[in-house]
Amino acid sequence: PGVSDLQEGTYTFRLAVSCEIGGCNVDEKVITLTVIPQPELDDLNVLADNICLGSDAKVVFTSTTLANGTYTVKYKVNGGSELTASNVSFVDDMGMFTIAKANLPNANGFVTVEITEVGAENGCSTPVSEVSGRFNIGCDY
Repeated sequence: PGVSDLQEGTYTFRLAVSCEIGGCNVDEKVITLTVIPQPELDDLNVLADNICLGSDAKVVFTSTTLANGTYTVKYKVNGGSELTASNVSFVDDMGMFTIAKANLPNANGFVTVEITEVGAENGCSTPVSEVSGRFNIGCDY
C-alpha cells in the first residue's frame, strides 16, 4: 500500500541503497513509521450557559466519536481572532474549557463561540467548520 493508505499502527520498512558504479557496498537501514489517528469529530456539539457581565464563560463540547484524552481547542468568539484553550480534558463524550472574561464582549447580549480546530496531544488535529454555540451575557434570567 502507499503511505497515504496506511491505517493507524506501527510499520517497519527496510531501505536498501546501492550503487552500480565502482562496486560500493549495499547500505541498508530499517525505518519504523508510526501512523497516529486524527481526532474524529463526526458529531461535535457546542453548549454554553448564560453568564453575567464580567464573568468567565464555560463552554462544553460533546462528541460520541472523539476519543478520551487531552486536547487543544481553537475557537473564535463572535467571529473574532482565533483563541486557544490548552490541556482540555475530554472524557466520556464531553469536554469543557473556559473563555476568560477579557476575551468576551464587555456588554450584554448574545455571544457565539465557534470551535475551529481540535488537536490531540500527539500533534494531529482536525479542522472544524460551522460548529458553534450561543449564550447570553446579562443577568436578567
